[in-house]
Amino acid sequence: TNESAGHLFPSLSVTLEELHLYDNWEIGFQGWASLCRRLENLDQLKKLNLERCNLTNESAGHLFPSLSVTLEELHLYDNWEIGFQGWASLCRRLENLDQLKKLNLERCNLTNESAGH
Repeated sequence: TNESAGHLFPSLSVTLEELHLYDNWEIGFQGWASLCRRLENLDQLKKLNLERCNLTNESAGHLFPSLSVTLEELHLYDNWEIGFQGWASLCRRLENLDQLKKLNLERCNLTNESAGH
């Protein structure tokens, strides 16, 4: 939930290399905003799993710009509520994720418009 995420995310270690949040579909915008603030300081994060987290345009639009440039894997499987604006935000961030080796976008409801951005 927003409340538990708001307490957990600020306490994540700055040396964290992997964060798995699979199936946390009850986290809302405020919880994701809390993670965004913490991601800015996770300079060693290599793997982020956000599969089945019910991300929306709004949460994705704030989250994707905060992704660490050290990220090697990003898993977004089954986040079908992200629309054009959220995917556009990811596209802009991908330009600076030179370390990224694996990107999972299965079952994300991509369209011609969002895929062509």
